[in-house]
Amino acid sequence: MDISNDPKALDLLLLKLENRLPDSLAAYNLVRHVRQKKWDTTQIFVDDLKSMTVLCRSQSGFFDTDSNWYLYSDSEHQLYSMLRKMSERRPDLLSDTDILTFAYFDDKFYNTVLQCITNNGYTLDKTFLFRRFVIHLDRETLDSMRVKTPSLPSGFTMASLQPHHSNLVASKFTHWGLSSSYIKTLVGLFPSVAIHARGQEDPIAWTMMQPHGEPGYGYTLPEYRNKKLAQIRSTEMMSRLFKEGYKDIYLVTAENNTAMLKVYHKYPEIGRASCRERV
Repeated sequence: MDISNDPKALDLLLLKLENRLPDSLAAYNLVRHVRQKKWDTTQIFVDDLKSMTVLCRSQSGFFDTDSNWYLYSDSEHQLYSMLRKMSERRPDLLSDTDILTFAYFDDKFYNTVLQCITNNGYTLDKTFLFRRFVIHLDRETLDSMRVKTPSLPSGFTMASLQPHHSNLVASKFTHWGLSSSYIKTLVGLFPSVAIHARGQEDPIAWTMMQPHGEPGYGYTLPEYRNKKLAQIRSTEMMSRLFKEGYKDIYLVTAENNTAMLKVYHKYPEIGRASCRERV
């Protein structure tokens, strides 16, 4: 059942998901943004509102930008049933998408998704392994982050990404297939951080917000690395999100990204690691 345009159903679903944070965080943020009419490219499916089995799926035509599924369920059986029914109705759903396991913590749901994929005849490339950290944003947490974060070095200024930066940002993430139009949409809707070097019109480091509640697509130009800019921009992003009313967010980085792992391990952590498989 698609409830993307049903305000009452979305409100009820939001309340249920909020009571299950942080496990439901990715689905919660997507539903919240759809309800606020900040994000209209995602469809929200539920098996029924009582079952709490939720699937958030990018609409057709937006696959080049965010083709992931974000899942949450209170029931392993119901989650499998919903995935099976949808894959029977739309066989292409599993063949053209990444499966993200960020939307829940429990391994049994992760295994359920994998079972449904393999039962439909697809194989998995397990080279994409990620670590996730869930952060609860409050004044005490932010103060702790600031104490551990160095000041912005002389010669640099802090600002926000602008729409005309979208080509530059997208060019650094060609391996994800991100389009500049998608980046421009995110920049126009959500908070971001950009660091500029003196005399440089374009940013040399940045972080931006994604619709499922993850500050991501963070990048620092190679010639400006080893200056603590990743930690500085990440902490500034937390502060801006807190001011925007976000209470919980999660940070994700590749398992082999030792630089960002060092940054994230300095932050208060709840939850545990999760992983991502690419179909």
